[in-house]
Amino acid sequence: MKSLHICQIATVDMSIELLLADQIHVLTAMGHRVTAVCAPGANVERLRAQGMTIETVPMRRELAPAADLQSFQKLVRLFRRERFDVVHPDTPR
Repeated sequence: MKSLHICQIATVDMSIELLLADQIHVLTAMGHRVTAVCAPGANVERLRAQGMTIETVPMRRELAPAADLQSFQKLVRLFRRERFDVVHPDTPR
């Protein structure tokens, strides 16, 4: 199977740590390149220390049109730069 460049997105770093970390580690062990994307937070450095590639983009969980537009623009730039094969958004409510 072809190795994929996968983006896992969650609004907050805690979601990456508690919900997606195992999946990210398994995908990486399978030979895929995984980048996690979340808002800056207290857990980001700990996740990086575990070997995860983390990109931070300011994001809010509540509706904030101006901030949402800025986040969207930053995500578009990231997607164009990284050219992911798969983008998996995952934010629990």
